[in-house]
Amino acid sequence: MKKERIWEIDFLRGTCILLMIFDHFWYILYKFSVVYWTNITNATVIQMIGFANAWMIGKYASSRGIGRYIVLFIFFVVAGISCTFSRNNGKRFIKSAISAALISILTTIISSCINYDIKILWGVLHCYSACLLIYLVFSKLDKKYLVIPTAIFLFIAFLLIYFKPTLENSNILMPLGIPAKNFRYAIEYFPVMKWLGVYFIGVLLGKYLYSCKHSYFQCMTNLRIKPIASIGKYGIYIYFIHFLVLVAVIYVLGVIH
Repeated sequence: MKKERIWEIDFLRGTCILLMIFDHFWYILYKFSVVYWTNITNATVIQMIGFANAWMIGKYASSRGIGRYIVLFIFFVVAGISCTFSRNNGKRFIKSAISAALISILTTIISSCINYDIKILWGVLHCYSACLLIYLVFSKLDKKYLVIPTAIFLFIAFLLIYFKPTLENSNILMPLGIPAKNFRYAIEYFPVMKWLGVYFIGVLLGKYLYSCKHSYFQCMTNLRIKPIASIGKYGIYIYFIHFLVLVAVIYVLGVIH
């Protein structure tokens, strides 16, 4: 029997991914325009760059900063909820880990080709994969005890955000949230221990609110926006290819030379 998908979870995940893609487009456009500004003559592209500047460092920057963390919070909560539905999280981990590794490889190759750093060493998919792997360790734990690791992970996140620890000359702990002092990321950086607690909040919600594994909004099933829900359903693959598509679009616009 075909497993029922919980449409509101797909919808929320799809919405988050679309908003991330929207943000990444303007972020990447802003980054490239700083380098290639003197080569840009198209009036429409110049207007787009003007919006990218306003989005990143201008009048929209504060709203963007707040909205970005809200979207990421929802994304990781939904990811945590989703892992409680799956019967084969090991397979999901392998898929996401391979996708994350390929993103690192491809963005490194593209960086070499265009002579500009857009490498993603530890992004959303890397963090998501690590969260899923850690969940596998706790997946057999009774749900009433999951509050303990969730609280510990949230406390660790607080310590990392508050103290901002770094190492002198090593990025060996960079994936966890303790990078080298001179560490700079090109596009995105999502330390596992800063988001693991949020992911486990989703795990708790999945265990308690969605223990019956059906939608709370079945009466609205026919009203759902299917394309967005489909994006949520195939989120890993869409997130994987969107960086390549965005760079290609910005190249077509004439920003990259």
